[in-house]
Amino acid sequence: MYGYSDASIDVSIDDILKKVPQERIFEYIIKQKIVLNTKAYYSPFRIDNKPSCRFIMGSNSKLLFEDFGDPRGHYLKDCFSMVMAVYELSFLQAKDFIINKIANEIDLTPMNLSCGYIRDRTDIYYNSREFDK
Repeated sequence: MYGYSDASIDVSIDDILKKVPQERIFEYIIKQKIVLNTKAYYSPFRIDNKPSCRFIMGSNSKLLFEDFGDPRGHYLKDCFSMVMAVYELSFLQAKDFIINKIANEIDLTPMNLSCGYIRDRTDIYYNSREFDK
């Protein structure tokens, strides 16, 4: 009715994060691999000439986006707040977006909250060589 599915209303944050890791949500948004504490990133919220953002692990193992260069002051965002800010969504719409869009696009099993565990896909590489006796 308001742009989100009714199914996402009953889904808890913990249920979503069991299926879609918070690192993968952030990586989907910034289109880069997350490196904690050391690597600086450009802000997706403003024109950023010098990378001044980073990812830190907050309390309760919550991954946070930390932005030092924002004109509103230093602030932290979790993965749900980041989705809400980047895509201009409400909290319920952000939950629905993570369940239905991000989970599908990063090659995770579509969100079926009755299933138990979703594994990341692993690619296997091999090299062929000549057989020597």
